[in-house]
Amino acid sequence: MPYAYAHFWRGQSHNALMRFGESIEDMSLAIESGELRQKEEALAYFYLAVSDGDEDTEGSIENFTKAIELGVEDEMPQVYYHRGHLYSLLARYTEARADLTAFLLNLQVNPNPPHISQTLALLGRIAFHEKRYEVAIDHLRDSLNLFPGYLPPPPRLAEIRYYLGISLYQVNRHEEARVHLGETLEDLGHYLDDEKKEEIRRILEEIASGHVSAVI
Repeated sequence: MPYAYAHFWRGQSHNALMRFGESIEDMSLAIESGELRQKEEALAYFYLAVSDGDEDTEGSIENFTKAIELGVEDEMPQVYYHRGHLYSLLARYTEARADLTAFLLNLQVNPNPPHISQTLALLGRIAFHEKRYEVAIDHLRDSLNLFPGYLPPPPRLAEIRYYLGISLYQVNRHEEARVHLGETLEDLGHYLDDEKKEEIRRILEEIASGHVSAVI
């Protein structure tokens, strides 16, 4: 048993130091030993998935699922956010919404403004990609306004405001979209990639010219 736990504890330390390759190696050895108790095995699968991140999306989902089956949510309820995020990257939106909703339910018991805002923002982006723009608007606005005095970090704020502005445009709320996207481009544009900035400029030009067509 000491062999397994030496790798487990060192894997946790590697993860904390963002040495993910070393963390993956240690956690894999700890799991393969078959000597971990259920609680630690669940955490080992969780850290294995977190360390792998987006490099192996399917593999990370599988490891998060194993961690959940072993009861990791008691220690790490954010497992549902992480797996939901990965599902969203694969456009598996139904599964993503289920996980993110489960995480929000946990946060009602243990409120955490940054986590709630981040989860609502991801639900908003999912609704946007599904072309459910009114739902996207509600989620994205809640992610910004639910907690007065709290704002996401600037790069995340830029993404939220981008998707909110485009959603407003898609439902023909052009004046709101114009103001929102104009302020986003001016205040936070340097956090957006070139493709998003070009899309904002195109929409602002369309609105200014009056040549916009109904979307819904």
